[in-house]
Amino acid sequence: MPSPLPSLRAIAPCIVPIVREQAASQIIELLAHCDARPMLSFLAVPQNIGWETLIEQWEPLHWVSPPDGKRLLLRFADTRTLAILPKVLKPQQWYAWSQGIASWFIINRRGTIQSLPLLEQEFPPITQFDIDEQQLSAFIEAAETDSALNFLNENHPELIPETLTGHDYHLWAGQALDTAQQHNIESFPDRTILIVLNIRRDGKLTEMPELTRLLREGEWEAGKLGSTLLAQPWINQNAHA
Repeated sequence: MPSPLPSLRAIAPCIVPIVREQAASQIIELLAHCDARPMLSFLAVPQNIGWETLIEQWEPLHWVSPPDGKRLLLRFADTRTLAILPKVLKPQQWYAWSQGIASWFIINRRGTIQSLPLLEQEFPPITQFDIDEQQLSAFIEAAETDSALNFLNENHPELIPETLTGHDYHLWAGQALDTAQQHNIESFPDRTILIVLNIRRDGKLTEMPELTRLLREGEWEAGKLGSTLLAQPWINQNAHA
């Protein structure tokens, strides 16, 4: 049977076997190669399961089908995606990915090792990877902090503090988006300005009662929340220069 991903083979993720006697040097090389990018996880499998079996098991799972019938590529090797798969996927779907794996670790946004939960219950194999609207929304929401950061880096890099760490950005951006969700703020510019103002205040903006009061009143035009916020006399509290 031909591979469903022939055009992506050159950029596909790789499985690198770790030799026990060379484990330390191999891991150091992999960490240097990844250079803090979210692309490295570690798996342990029983001796009776070869890497070829794992690759064959994964190959038909790369394409997922949302309710609109289109196919989307599931970038599972990106640890930002991999971290949420156990929560977003249905048990049968997550089992399809994790079947036969004894342990699976990722390097999370804090730069620490995190173990992924594996299922003890067994499920029959799936032949089509369908996701529902709730799952699709969860994937979109999980990617929004990174999408906003990419937009800011490309268009307004001066708004990102030089000392900002990836973990702090994700934490404070997540706080801003949670606040936006609570107040039904859907405009991308409005959600992004909340992220910017919150990271420039080390996550303290979303704790300010003045912000809660303003958002509850909702007296601004969609897409222009930034102008409304910057006109407030209290907005510069805790702000970086």
